[in-house]
Amino acid sequence: MKHRSKFFDIYCRFRAYVKTQHNFVIKCFRCDLGGEYTSNKFCELLALDGTIYQTSCTYTPKQNGVAERKHKHILETARSLLLSSSVPNQFWGEAVLIAFNLINKIPSSITSAMTSTHWTTVVHILRYLRGTMFQSLLLSSTSSLELRAYSNAIYVRNPTDRRSVTAEYRAMASTSKEIIWLLWLLADMGVFLPHPTSMYCDNRSAIQIAHNSVFHERTKHIEVDCHFTHHHLKRGTLSLPLVSSTLQLADFFTKSHSISRFRFLVSKLSMLLAPAS
Repeated sequence: MKHRSKFFDIYCRFRAYVKTQHNFVIKCFRCDLGGEYTSNKFCELLALDGTIYQTSCTYTPKQNGVAERKHKHILETARSLLLSSSVPNQFWGEAVLIAFNLINKIPSSITSAMTSTHWTTVVHILRYLRGTMFQSLLLSSTSSLELRAYSNAIYVRNPTDRRSVTAEYRAMASTSKEIIWLLWLLADMGVFLPHPTSMYCDNRSAIQIAHNSVFHERTKHIEVDCHFTHHHLKRGTLSLPLVSSTLQLADFFTKSHSISRFRFLVSKLSMLLAPAS
């Protein structure tokens, strides 16, 4: 943020992004007593959203500068990652996102004293980015206009385990929302797909729940909003073909793999090595 006057617009865009992309609302906003945070327009927006508004106490060194210290922590971590992995500065954005993600997900006691194992893992990620900076997805102009999706959960257990099935079903609901958004986007551009969009899943139980979500014995513990897939399946917007686990392309993003398996999945994503420009 270059100018404080831009804060309100930036906050509104961030608020819309969180709500649309993640279906979350901002429950609490904590800040100092800067003028950009205390304007009537901003306070009314927080009150309208039901967001709790908290300010730091004046003349208390422990509370003053919290945001500045956190910002400094993120930037210093990102710089260290770039230097340790010898990654060019063009990956600054990725380094900041990784640092931000680490600080948010790892307990503070670990973050403040990261071990060599944590550091090595992050450096491997950045080195992978450096080694694949010229890889790109091939979107051929001669290919048919067909939308296909692959849904999979990170939950690793027996495929018939109830919690594993629930995780798979929730992942299907999330993927369904992304599909519907893409269909709306295509429709706004005047493109209409004549056939249901295939969403490939490798879990039979989750597919059965999607086809019959009322009488299935496993559905009593699943939230109502997860039946989004069932609704669009009945409308003919989606189809749910079963795919074998070996051909589940979503595994590329949800699980760790051997080198041979990793290369196989990369080849299925139509990734090519583009020449440097």
